[in-house]
This record gives sequence, C-alpha cells and structure tokens, in this order.
Amino acid sequence: MTPGRWLAVAVAALLGAGCGSDAPHPFDPATLEGAIAVSLLPDHPEMIDGVTCPEIGESRITRCAVVIAGAEVQVVVDGPSDDRHVSVVTGIDLVWADDVAAVAAERLDADLGVVNDVVCGPVLRVAAAGQRFDCVATDPDGGDHRFVAEVLDRHGAFRLDLVPGG
Repeated sequence: MTPGRWLAVAVAALLGAGCGSDAPHPFDPATLEGAIAVSLLPDHPEMIDGVTCPEIGESRITRCAVVIAGAEVQVVVDGPSDDRHVSVVTGIDLVWADDVAAVAAERLDADLGVVNDVVCGPVLRVAAAGQRFDCVATDPDGGDHRFVAEVLDRHGAFRLDLVPGG
C-alpha cells in the first residue's frame, strides 16, 4: 500500500449465533477478531500476529489492537449494524518487501555500476520508524551481499545498511 492511503475494510461477518431469530444476538468478539485479521490482509493473513478487541458497548464503536508483522496498530470498528456488518478503518500505511527490493536494486545498480538481484523479507512491514527488512543482493558473479533496510518514518522512507561479513 502506498503511503498516504487509508486502509478501510468492510467486514461482513456473522457475529453471533441464532441466525433467523428476531431476538438480539450476543456479540462474538472472537468472530470479529478473526474477520478483521482476514479482511485487513487477505493475501497475507499470516502477517497478522493478533487482534484484540474490547467488548463493544452501546455505541457500537470501539478500537481494536492489531499486530501486523510485529507492530501494533489501532483500528476503529463501527458495528455490528442491524444487518450484522462492521466497518473497520485504520490509517496505517504498509511497506512492501518487493518495493523495498526494487528501490534497493536501483540504488545499488547506480552506485556499483552492475545489475544486482535484490530480495527482501518479510513480505511487508508497517510504515513506522525502526521496522526492518532483511535483504540479500546477488551480484552478476553470484556473490551474495546481506543488508538491512530500516524504515525511517510513517511515509515508508528507508535506509540501507550493509551487514558486516554478510
């Protein structure tokens, strides 16, 4: 996700038991937490390390803590509505490993004058200072050079640090 974009997700989830009944349904936080995790990163749910929501009270608006790739962020949950849907909104930006690798390869190619193949992981990080990607640059002769791409700010800017002896 590019910096400056808001991640907004509408989650359609059955949040209680007793489908078809007109009686009020108890709110099921575990179901909501699971739906938030899958909805935020449908292609990489493995990057969600946990979701914690307090009980939703009368206002039906609450904040939940979501841990994405080791970084805790807050999301605002509005719902469940009368039709059992919730809306999840968060202002986080994500930095993708493929984007970091492409920029790193450009920098290395320009500095070294040779084409490098760069791979970074994990697949994503939250755009926040201190988040890190482990990267490997392979030069044309097949030599591997390890470095770290450290995110510097909420906009996803990063610096490259060569790992000594790597």
